[in-house]
Amino acid sequence: MSLPAVLGTSLALMLISSIWTAAAEPRAKQSSLASDRHASASRSADKEDSERKSAAKGRAQKEEDSEKKGRAQKDEDSERKSAGRGRASKDEDSERKSAGRGRAQKDAASEPSADSETVAALRQQLRDLRRQFGDMERLRAELAAAKASDETLPALKQQLRDLRKQVADMERLRAELAAVKAQVQDSAPKPTIWGGVPLTLPASLSAPSSGSPEIAALALRIPDVRDLDPRPLQPPVNPATASLPAVIREQSQTAPPPKSAVEEAKAYLVKTATPGYTMMRQGVWVAIDRLHPGFAVKLAQAVRRARDEGMTEAGVFSAYRPPAFGVGGFADKFDSLHSYGLATDITGIGSAGSVSAHRWHQIVLDVGLYLPYGPDHRIEFNHTQFIPAKVAPRELRATITADGPIDLRAMWLTSGVDAYVIEPSAVAVAGNPGNGASAAAVSGEPDAPPPEE
Repeated sequence: MSLPAVLGTSLALMLISSIWTAAAEPRAKQSSLASDRHASASRSADKEDSERKSAAKGRAQKEEDSEKKGRAQKDEDSERKSAGRGRASKDEDSERKSAGRGRAQKDAASEPSADSETVAALRQQLRDLRRQFGDMERLRAELAAAKASDETLPALKQQLRDLRKQVADMERLRAELAAVKAQVQDSAPKPTIWGGVPLTLPASLSAPSSGSPEIAALALRIPDVRDLDPRPLQPPVNPATASLPAVIREQSQTAPPPKSAVEEAKAYLVKTATPGYTMMRQGVWVAIDRLHPGFAVKLAQAVRRARDEGMTEAGVFSAYRPPAFGVGGFADKFDSLHSYGLATDITGIGSAGSVSAHRWHQIVLDVGLYLPYGPDHRIEFNHTQFIPAKVAPRELRATITADGPIDLRAMWLTSGVDAYVIEPSAVAVAGNPGNGASAAAVSGEPDAPPPEE
């Protein structure tokens, strides 16, 4: 097909379509108007219907919502009530259960506590019984010791009193010694000639009054013999010593005569003694000298052996003492062998039961003496005797008084042992002013035995 034909055809079609469109527009408008009216009417009816339906639906919805709300409120209230009742019942049940468990636990706890209290009470009773048993055993031992030595408590009390008195006496002696030293230091020495006569004259003779002519005439100068005789002065001659070669002579170089065994023994005991209160009260030498001579010899041997074996402080602490001193464990002081010079107490041998105390016991037995209470006795372990009897024989009482021995020789011989009893070194009579025991006994001073007596 050619191009002009195509173009003509297309142009014709366009004209036809425009004409047809112009003819069809009025009818279309009319139909659209009609349809619009019909549609608007239908729409208004539909709108009214929809409004009515929506109003009904709203009311129905409101009613339904209110019903739902009511039912929900009712359900919620019922649920709340049921929940409250449930919780209340649950709480009540839990409280009941907890109370039951508490009661059960309390019952269970009370039963073991009662058992534990019973066990504790039984244990305490057992401890008390054991303590009582121990106390009974200790009391039995103390009673046995008291029965073995019935003088223990009185002796301890007496020892305490005498110890206090001893301390007081020592203080008094110290004060007296200080006073004596002060007097010696204050006093000036005076020149003397033979015989101890002082060269100084009394003031009344050495310084005559110059106011009296008679006295002045008598107070002339004494002539000096050296002016008449130029020979040296000779010492005055004593008729009793005129036959001697000179007034001052050398001492003899010969040794003194030997002492007896008794003298040597007593001197050694005095030298090595550690005197206690009763020895100091009557004098150390008096307390040793009134020991039986045979006892003194054996005791000196024992002390010397003990010192040689290492007990360097061994010595007599308490020796003879009169009954009037009131010292010792016996209620009747006449029962004590100390009152007859037949017993001593030794110090420096250790304590009761010690090795040195046992060694002293063996030494005492070796020399022929006695330790009647043994080395383990807590008080009398050092009590050493000449005879084995603990209590003085009755026949000895007639030889002494409370103040001291009537006759030393008779007292010693009455003991039944006459070893070394040849001549007594001294005879002490009760009441004699030289008797140290009597003087001390009547002094009125209280006793105070030393700890070891």
